[in-house]
Parts: sequence; C-alpha cells; structure tokens
Amino acid sequence: MFDFIPAPAPEKRAFKDYANYLFGFVVSMFKWHCDFAPDWIFERLLTTHGHCGIFYNSGNPVVAVGGYTGEPTLYGFGREYIGTDYTGKSYRGKVGDDVVVLWNNYALASDVTTVTAYAQRYVESEKSVLNVLRGTRITNLVTADDTVDKHTLDSVTKAIEDGDTVVKIPPAYKEIDALDSGAKRFDVLRLTDPKDTDKLQYLSRFRDDLLAAFLNEYGLDVNVVNKGSQVSVDELHSMANATRAIVSQRLECRARDLDIVRTWGFDIDVTPNYGRTQQTQPTPAETNSEVIDNDV
Repeated sequence: MFDFIPAPAPEKRAFKDYANYLFGFVVSMFKWHCDFAPDWIFERLLTTHGHCGIFYNSGNPVVAVGGYTGEPTLYGFGREYIGTDYTGKSYRGKVGDDVVVLWNNYALASDVTTVTAYAQRYVESEKSVLNVLRGTRITNLVTADDTVDKHTLDSVTKAIEDGDTVVKIPPAYKEIDALDSGAKRFDVLRLTDPKDTDKLQYLSRFRDDLLAAFLNEYGLDVNVVNKGSQVSVDELHSMANATRAIVSQRLECRARDLDIVRTWGFDIDVTPNYGRTQQTQPTPAETNSEVIDNDV
C-alpha cells in the first residue's frame, strides 16, 4: 500500500501548474471513440498543433501531425498532407483519398497561446492575493528606545498571546501604568493595514471571473454572479448561445471528413463531452425578465 507523501509546500503555484490545469478543460471538450488509435491522441494533437491527419497507411491507419503540401487548390490548401508520428516516421497522402485532415477550428490554430495567456493571468492574480495576505498578517512594528522598553513590550506581547486577562510587569521593568497614562509613547511603524482584507473579496471575484471567461471560450456556459446583486434569467444564461456556437464550430471541424475513414472499414466518432451541448439552431432570445435575488 502506498502512502501519500506530500511535497514541500510551494510558496505559490508555478505557471506550468496553471497551464496544465487549464489545458485539462481544453482537451476534455470532446469525446472520441476509435478502434485503431487511442482516443486521447486526437485532442492532444488538435489542441497543440491546430490540425492533424489520419493516414490510411495500407489499411493500418496512423494519426500524425504535419501540414498541407503539394499543388494548392482553389481555396489555398495543398492537395496533399504530410505528417510525422512520435517515432519520427513520415507519411504522405492525398487529402480526401488516403488521408483525412482534422481541424481544431476554422483558423487551424492551436490553443497554446490562449492557455498560456490565461495561465499567466492566474500567476499574476496569485501574486496579488499573497501580497494582500502578507500585508494583513504582518503586525505593526513597535520601536523601543532601550532594553528596558524592549523587555516591557515583550512582556505585554507575550501576555496577550497567552490570553492573560491581567498583565503584570516585573518590578525591574516599567510599570504597565506608564504605558497607558501617556507618560510613555512608543513609535509604531505601520507597514500594513488589516483593512486590506477587503481587497481579497475583489481578487477572489477576479479569479472566478477569469476562470469563467476561459471556460466560456471552451464550451462551458459559466456565469459568475455577484452575490450582492440581482440578475435576471436572461443575464444568468447570457453566454449559452456563444458557448454552443463554439462547440458546434469545433465539432464540425473534427467530424467533417470522418465518413471517409469509415469507408476504409474503421469505426470512429466524436461527440461533445460532459457539460458541452451542440447548438443545432439559434436559441430564441429569452423574454423572461424574472429577477433572481442573490443577496446574502
């Protein structure tokens, strides 16, 4: 039996941790079923390279990433596609005949830049949160003029930490009355402000909004609602059509030529994964103006 051994607690999550976390949402947009290649290979190649090819390969289909080549068509794409698998072996085929090209989106673009940008924003937001936490946790710095003052302040501080209701200063030190009567004032360096804890609410909301914006780009209808405000049903579902359109566009790019692979005698299919729904027709604008009260 293996025991869970935690690693030393990091000061903050690294950029790569956030990138991997966000990338998990990206590669889970669609579910593949395939009888000649691992299901995960399609999303891995499409999201990191923007496109990939399924080569017939004499009846032993291979999925590889590459690019268009050969004589261009009227619309700019080459009539052939050349790809390389992870072993370094190259494949070449005629598009629509012995190779089927899958697209990540109509721009044939990967998701690396988007994930990188959002991960960096997460890193910056975490820095802000940690700075605010430190700023509210560090106590005020009290200065003492001499050793006697230092002993007096140390005694008072320790008594407060121990929860003593009555603080007694040993005779060798100054009486506690001297500290409270105005006879002695200590200079305090106020490096921090506990009221900065209010900023945590807004930083936390920003991180929620950041994740919601990212998920909306990848087919999950997420709306972060301010708990102190009122929202209508329309506002609550305002991103539904946009996220469905994203799912539909990407699904079309993946499934556009899969029928050719089936004619080769192989089984392959792709569907939206959990939480994503395809928009087959525009959803009429809601007219329901019901208000949802989110006061807490």
